[in-house]
Amino acid sequence: MFDEENAVRIPKWLTILAVGIAIAVWVGPKLFTLYTEWLWFASLDYQSVLWRIWSTKINLGLIFTVVFWGVLMANFLAVRRIAPEAGRGGIGEVVHLRTAVRQERLYRYAPWLALAVSVLMGWGATYLWEEFQQFIHATPFGLSDPQFGHDVGFYLFRLPLLKALFRSLFWLLLLSTGAVVALYLTATAVREWSDLTTLPPAARAHVSLLCAALFLVKAWGYWLNRYDLLYTSHGAVWGAGYTDVHARLPVLYALVGMALLCAGLLIFNLFARGFRLLIVGVGLLLLTSFLGGGIYPAIYQGLFVNPNEIEREAPYLERNIEFTRRAFGLDAIGEQPFPVNTDLTWEDLQADAPTVDNIRLWDRGPLRDTYRQLQEIRTYYEFAGIDIDRYWLNDEYVQVALAGRELSFAQLPSQAQTWVNRHLVYTHGYGLCLSPVNVFDREGQPVLFVKDIPPVATEKALQVTRPEIYYGELPPADDYVVVNLRESETTREFDYPRGDANVYTSYAGRGGVKVGGFFRRLAWALRFHSLNLLISQSLTPESRILLYRQVAARVRRLAPFLVLDSDPATFSEARPPHPDPYLVVAEGRLFWILDAYTAARTYPYSEPLPSRWHRYNYLRNSVKVVVDAYHGKVTFYAFDPEDPVLRTYRKIFPALFKDYAEMPSSLQVHIRYPHLLFYFQALMYQKYHMTDPRVFYNREDEWELPTEEYADKTRRMTPYYIIMRLPGEEREEFLLMVPFTPRGTKENPRNNMIAWLCARCDGENYGHLLVFRFPKQELVYGPMQIEARINQDPYISEQLTLWQQEGSRVIRGNLLVIPIKNSLLYVEPLYLTAERSALPELKRVIVAYGQKVVMETTLERALLAIFRPEALAAASGEAVSGALLREIRRQIELALRLYEQAQQSLRQGDYAAYGEKLAEMERTLQELARRGESGPAAETPTEEP
Repeated sequence: MFDEENAVRIPKWLTILAVGIAIAVWVGPKLFTLYTEWLWFASLDYQSVLWRIWSTKINLGLIFTVVFWGVLMANFLAVRRIAPEAGRGGIGEVVHLRTAVRQERLYRYAPWLALAVSVLMGWGATYLWEEFQQFIHATPFGLSDPQFGHDVGFYLFRLPLLKALFRSLFWLLLLSTGAVVALYLTATAVREWSDLTTLPPAARAHVSLLCAALFLVKAWGYWLNRYDLLYTSHGAVWGAGYTDVHARLPVLYALVGMALLCAGLLIFNLFARGFRLLIVGVGLLLLTSFLGGGIYPAIYQGLFVNPNEIEREAPYLERNIEFTRRAFGLDAIGEQPFPVNTDLTWEDLQADAPTVDNIRLWDRGPLRDTYRQLQEIRTYYEFAGIDIDRYWLNDEYVQVALAGRELSFAQLPSQAQTWVNRHLVYTHGYGLCLSPVNVFDREGQPVLFVKDIPPVATEKALQVTRPEIYYGELPPADDYVVVNLRESETTREFDYPRGDANVYTSYAGRGGVKVGGFFRRLAWALRFHSLNLLISQSLTPESRILLYRQVAARVRRLAPFLVLDSDPATFSEARPPHPDPYLVVAEGRLFWILDAYTAARTYPYSEPLPSRWHRYNYLRNSVKVVVDAYHGKVTFYAFDPEDPVLRTYRKIFPALFKDYAEMPSSLQVHIRYPHLLFYFQALMYQKYHMTDPRVFYNREDEWELPTEEYADKTRRMTPYYIIMRLPGEEREEFLLMVPFTPRGTKENPRNNMIAWLCARCDGENYGHLLVFRFPKQELVYGPMQIEARINQDPYISEQLTLWQQEGSRVIRGNLLVIPIKNSLLYVEPLYLTAERSALPELKRVIVAYGQKVVMETTLERALLAIFRPEALAAASGEAVSGALLREIRRQIELALRLYEQAQQSLRQGDYAAYGEKLAEMERTLQELARRGESGPAAETPTEEP
């Protein structure tokens, strides 16, 4: 048995000291982190943003802590006052010694336990800062829901906080009730439930009042649960359907009434002995909840709705369609017919030269591999991704691909990965690569308009005078570097390589935070857990520490409430999407532009996105973010000032957003419609182009994004950027587009094309979405049908099979659908790469039009083969038939292929194989010469298939 008298007692001062040290060790580094965070926000002139967040969190935390602690303590004091009386009433005049000791210990520790619980609840309340600010700065949408008549803004800005308050009140009362009951049971030594009736009136009144309050709050919760029906689905409709309105909603009203009845019975219990009425009330509540939660609505659905579902659900489907189209901006999509003709001529192509000249032949995957092989130059450089943009070059509108040459410290040899190299020496990337999307040389490599280190530009508009990339896509989110160091041979800041030597520099930008004196250095050292920041002799008070150098992490830290754009081509349900800023050259400097969205999950009657990571049912591209790659300055431009969600955030953070008109014109011309938003709009439009409830219900005209063969896989086609002239327009423009096919089944796929959707990106037309519908009575080939025709073409199939042999791999690029005039061209590039080399070469271009499919060495030759085969033959000095031209082309292809294989064998030292390939090439050339001598008379004239 524990002997309290002989137990070793720890001095109170030692306990306090130990607790103080533990708190200091835990809290100290966090305080220094907050201090450095403040310095970073201040360096960007956004300290008001941080202060608004912090002050809201502090106030909410204090309010919740005080309220929780006050309620818990009030109940504790009431128990302490009532408990002795309860003790005398329950077990006699003298309370047993053990019960008394246990009661005393509870009284001693209960206030501290209540404080700990209150602090935890207050800490949890700090995460409600955004809901609180939205509540008090709510902006109406000017649109009311048809069921309850509330403005849509109520569901986005007010309801989330109300539901959070309900949960907090419910848990507060539940904890209070549980604690009070536990204290009474302990104090009175009640051992049987039957003994509860022996509690004195004051104790029973106390518990009854708490339970009554709990049921009142629960009634409020049921009342709020009505609104959940507007953004959930239980059948054919997203939002409240017929069963929801006529079955689930009455059940919720009944539950509200039952909860109020239970509260009333508990109040009545103050004057009555026993708990029978209360047990009956609670039983009715539980029974109603059980039956009404699932059984009754299911029976109602089966008996009254399913037999005539379309008639019952039609009004609610109309709501669903209208609100979903509004939530994703689908209601603003214009529709036009696109009568498909097959009368396109060579003259039409010449008249639409800007479209033809900008057909993208370089896919981002192969082009990135090529950039890496040709232009990374050193192992520590890396191209994170390829961006697609457009520039005016020599008065021509040119679509280009570009990528920043960033520094990847992980690529350095392991022995060089020291703290000094990581944080002081290797601080930034350098320059970029830029090339037109449709040009390649004889070796199948891109023609670079910007290349090398220092960057060399062939066009004046692309010259870069500040090529350093201190802020980019590759730096880890928590990485930092220190610049402006004390001059030293060992800690000079590396700039770029030059031959066998290196060029060094000193950062001259405005980014980062001054390291400062000892106190600041201590703060930085504690934040990054690095003693070197405190003791390194290379740092001076004027040195600057650059943190949050990853563009996405930088933007998220400043505006955590925004959703960032990502590339749907790399989108995966297995992992969260990675934000995808794109690089821009403007006025000799490098900038990152990142599209940001305002989003919500509680827009009434709107179906959410079919994505594990993006379950939003409201999405707007309301913000464009610009990050200076050298200085790190971050600017948020309000791109959709009419968006109520953005207007609410602008009220909360008035210093964060600038008007779009303040964006420099050199950047405005590079604004493009965001990839992810368009992809999601296309996914939703597959169903929501149908506005008739009956058609929608039966899915009679549902569409889907087509599939294509890419490399050696079949995958879903994603939107792509293109420069083209829209029907009825006078000039070309930069667009984002994607085709649609009818939805079929696995057993019966429908691969014909039914429409295409585009988003305009230039000038005043920015953001206008148009869908062009094909005539339903005509067959328009879809991407997979064109892929099948390519596979079935004997010549192309033979070449692909031949190339796949002898250590080579064919990469089939993106199949692009190009609308020209009222016709459609299909273009697919082919890349060839050795199995042991990651250097893809653009070797062939496949073009399909009407019933013709050709493969040529260039796009121009492929178009000539389709539209002017005689001109292609004349280029060789003779007029040949289509069949002879095709055979000659095949023989040339084969000879070239054999020559490449012979050279490869020679490089590998396999002289036997080298001789065999030369012999085969000789036979092929002899056959080619024989056919050339035979002329067209030796062939039966046939049209090009």
